[in-house]
Amino acid sequence: MEPGKKFIEYAIAFEQTFSDDNWERLEPFFAEDAIYTVTGGPPFGGRFDGREQLLEQLRSSVNDFDRKFEVRRVERAGPFRIAFARVADAAGEGGSGK
Repeated sequence: MEPGKKFIEYAIAFEQTFSDDNWERLEPFFAEDAIYTVTGGPPFGGRFDGREQLLEQLRSSVNDFDRKFEVRRVERAGPFRIAFARVADAAGEGGSGK
């Protein structure tokens, strides 16, 4: 599937999850061995290994930050663009970024 379409599917699923708190909906968008790294320290920053930790961190961030606001509005900040990064697999070799 074209990356832009996949991202839109994820964004829609994320907004539905924000609404109904069904985090299992997002599982198909992340590999079981995904690594999520956020610059900075707690509560938002750190390294989260595996889909389960990644989704727990997203859920925690949403609950500790996003849900504190009375209004949620999704806006496009600029032109739509997707950037890819090469990732290393377990052997340290470059991956496809998929």
